[in-house]
Amino acid sequence: MKGIVFSEFLDMVDGKFSIEMSERLVSEVKPPSGGAYTTVGTYDAQEIVDLVSKLSSITDISVPDLSGGRTPFPH
Repeated sequence: MKGIVFSEFLDMVDGKFSIEMSERLVSEVKPPSGGAYTTVGTYDAQEIVDLVSKLSSITDISVPDLSGGRTPFPH
């Protein structure tokens, strides 16, 4: 999966929660990439699944409610 997806996700977490929450996610999930994503890099899709699942677990917000049916890119 392209790094832009990871970057946009973590930017969303920063904005809706906090930078500390983004750091906590990466710290607790311990993704193989180390959580250092570049927009042009390619990463295992399981990492985004793990990050979203952990955010859901920490915040007690369901995965569908976290996304709210929105995409990270404006139309």
